[in-house]
Amino acid sequence: MLVIFQATKENISSLEERLEINYLRSTNLPTNTIDGQDIISGLTQNPKSLPPQYFYDDRGSQLFEQICELPEYYPTRTEAWILHQYAGEIARMTGVCELVELGSGSSTKTRLLLDAYQA
Repeated sequence: MLVIFQATKENISSLEERLEINYLRSTNLPTNTIDGQDIISGLTQNPKSLPPQYFYDDRGSQLFEQICELPEYYPTRTEAWILHQYAGEIARMTGVCELVELGSGSSTKTRLLLDAYQA
């Protein structure tokens, strides 16, 4: 999770102090995740499914980044285009604000907004 706090002269003296990155790991998992019941339940459904916590480990994140580059997977490319086109306008419209990014992956799209706020 990327959290950007409102910067003021009183509480921030450098750009680095504006950014705080937290990687969250839940210690409050439901009991069915501990014994694998959530996996069994998902794989016995129609259609089959798995909870995201099992495929977004480091390797899962790498695979997802590769999927995002496939020609047939358009959401990431479309979102990046929209942010590339409108990040400056978004930054102007929102002004000084807090930006919270939950699960940004490689942060490529987040970087477009951060750069616009720095411009």
